[in-house]
Amino acid sequence: MLRQMLYEYGPWSPQKRFAKVLGSSPMRPNELLYIDQGSDHGVQVDDIVLAGERTLVGRVSEVYREVSLVETIFSRRLKIASRIFRTLTDGLLMPSNEGLELTLLPAEADVEAGDTVITSGRDGTFFAGFLIGKIIASHVDDHSRLQTAKVETPINIGKLEMVVVVRRPF
Repeated sequence: MLRQMLYEYGPWSPQKRFAKVLGSSPMRPNELLYIDQGSDHGVQVDDIVLAGERTLVGRVSEVYREVSLVETIFSRRLKIASRIFRTLTDGLLMPSNEGLELTLLPAEADVEAGDTVITSGRDGTFFAGFLIGKIIASHVDDHSRLQTAKVETPINIGKLEMVVVVRRPF
């Protein structure tokens, strides 16, 4: 996996660094990860964490000298401005008891199973264009007249071994 990551990213860049996943929080195993890079390595709060080239894992929420804590996309504290790539429809990605949901979609929005969901960049935390996953189903709430879509991510948080930490330029 490391060889593939080095191939995808090319020469070392000060804006990106590889980190080994040390484990997850026993209290919130899908929501929090520990990585082996900290302030001594240049990691800062709000740096973006990816799996592979562009798949969003989360953001750095706490930094210590040798390790950092990553809040994953499954964290109940993270709300991610997202977009359906095919239709450019914006929504808000939030975790639910059944996984991830793209919420606040207009009832009339064209949403289909298989649509790709990416970050929109409108939340000021994540750049636009990081892959979140694919829509597997959607439904319209008759009361609110808003549509919600279930989103499946290609990553398995519990099986991550390596991640890429991307420095935010601002």
